[in-house]
Amino acid sequence: MPSCAQAATPPEAVIYEAVTREAETQEIGAHRVGPNSVTQLIAALDAAGEERLKARVFHSAGCGRYLDAPPTEMVPEQEPAFLHRALIDLAAPETAAAIAIDAGHRTGAYVIANRIPAPARAILKLLPARVAAPMLAKAIARHAWTFCGSGAVAVRDAGPRTLEIRIDGNALATPGCPWHGAVFETLFRRLAGARARVSHPECMARGDAACRFEVRY
Repeated sequence: MPSCAQAATPPEAVIYEAVTREAETQEIGAHRVGPNSVTQLIAALDAAGEERLKARVFHSAGCGRYLDAPPTEMVPEQEPAFLHRALIDLAAPETAAAIAIDAGHRTGAYVIANRIPAPARAILKLLPARVAAPMLAKAIARHAWTFCGSGAVAVRDAGPRTLEIRIDGNALATPGCPWHGAVFETLFRRLAGARARVSHPECMARGDAACRFEVRY
């Protein structure tokens, strides 16, 4: 049973606590990202029945070893960056987008189930969206290295029921950033209200200065 001190800890302080402990054993300064950026791409390719495409993508990106032994620890940010770009290069546009989105949804679901403590999940779901969404956004920003490596993340209020997540130097940027968008959408919809929607009006991979996401809740 949690102590009184634990019960008083705000949810944003314990969200991703398991990820934080894991990262303390890694060199975050070496610009690493969470293994789900790789493992959930494998899962999405498998779910789509794209065995040949999966082999081509992973070998093209120099990550063929992960097909036999998927990563269980943080990985260099270059590896998922190469993988997601290889997917774009080797698959039809609609296929690449669908697989990236599925991988993002899977990543978000995994984070919720395995990296956010149950008490924090329960509290966020009970709170009104106007409280839960900013709280969740702050937690995401604090642990940005899990999905953007060396990128710098800032969160701000962008208007009525709207938050902005800005990533400067997004190492995993691809045109439209479908993987990132799906990760954010899953997190906000499941923890801060099913009405949450994520858009991506500015993208580094399309020539903008930073990747900017808008979360409307």
